[in-house]
Amino acid sequence: VRPALHLNLAKVADAVGLATWTDYASGKDLYNSGHAGTEKDPILIESAEDLAQLAKDVNQGATFEGWYVKLAADIDLNAHKWLPIGGSLKGSYFAGNFDGDNHTIRGMQIYSLEQDVFNGVGLFGAINTQYNHAIMKNINLIDSSIYSDRPYSQNFGGLIGEIGASFYPENDNFEINNCHVDATVSLNNGNSFGGIVGSVGSEDQANITDCSFSGTVRTKDIVSNLGGIVGVDNGNANMIKNCHSSCSIYAEYATYVGGIAGCCYNGGINDCISDCYLYGGYYTGGMSGGFCGWGGGIKNCIVKGLLDGYSPQNLGAILGEIKGDADIQNCSFIGSSPKTDLGFYAGKIPEGTAVQLQSSFICCGNNKVYTKSGDFKDWAIVKNFNGGLPVQKSLFAIGIDDGTDVLDYLANTLHFTKSTQ
Repeated sequence: VRPALHLNLAKVADAVGLATWTDYASGKDLYNSGHAGTEKDPILIESAEDLAQLAKDVNQGATFEGWYVKLAADIDLNAHKWLPIGGSLKGSYFAGNFDGDNHTIRGMQIYSLEQDVFNGVGLFGAINTQYNHAIMKNINLIDSSIYSDRPYSQNFGGLIGEIGASFYPENDNFEINNCHVDATVSLNNGNSFGGIVGSVGSEDQANITDCSFSGTVRTKDIVSNLGGIVGVDNGNANMIKNCHSSCSIYAEYATYVGGIAGCCYNGGINDCISDCYLYGGYYTGGMSGGFCGWGGGIKNCIVKGLLDGYSPQNLGAILGEIKGDADIQNCSFIGSSPKTDLGFYAGKIPEGTAVQLQSSFICCGNNKVYTKSGDFKDWAIVKNFNGGLPVQKSLFAIGIDDGTDVLDYLANTLHFTKSTQ
């Protein structure tokens, strides 16, 4: 049974008539607010109007390059539509460091209709830096809505639309840490949606750690690169680590749909959990729709939830399509799929592709168990768990007693590193 994924169209209609938050900006001179903009004395965002002022300043050309900005209060954005902070079509981007200080931003509403042009959509439309390093951390974004009816728009993220973009391809480094997004998303047409980041530029490195996405994503036309954490990762040896996605993505005409990444070209996915309902078009995988292993592998990950798709021959328990050599270690699929031909670890593997399964690997689904390497010493049968099917010892933290609900334990703690070997 497919879950309900309907956007509240009455809310959309109401919000379309709203003014944008930049019309209600505080007017504060953020560069001269009495704070030095350093890590010890950051610029403080104390209200929705201040956050709107930051968006207004950036969209008019200010970058806050190298400055530190900190959220000083919980913020409610329900009253007006949100215009993203920066965006490459506007030629603007935020280049500072942003600390949400674990405050909550509630009710962000982004509605793009035919007359709007978007390339970079999210709380931040685009971030970039010339100083080689920038940090965004400790942000909670809840009850958000993103609706786009604009063809050819691209790079949608719950938090950040695009990292790096094409402003300064200088191998910059970005850290996205402890950010959590809850959103409802509806896209007509376009490319790249990620619950945290829509797109990472090809010359940049972005390490995304300890982040999560929950919500629903629905598309009604041809789109590509839909992921629970990142839409498309083109970057330089990026790492998605210790992230958790628990979303529903219904995209029957989409290409590259994954619980963690839509498509990961040059990076790795480690210690992640995907607990999603995924219904994709072509190349749908529990972890990533498409994957190239040039910059890293997929290690210590769990896929739960339900995998389904319009094109079942390209449906894989871990990956939809392997686009380059891949290294898969200690990954498990403990979910379900109505498709009897669910790919063992990938829906499609091009001829000549080298796939290394360096340690035992399991795909538990449809009452079948598959193992690779012929080495069973890493496996154990745990009482009252996984229907009596084998599970990897390396997925157990030391000290868990026989019979403990390990999957719930892992989901709550994201603890993968201990081993009983």
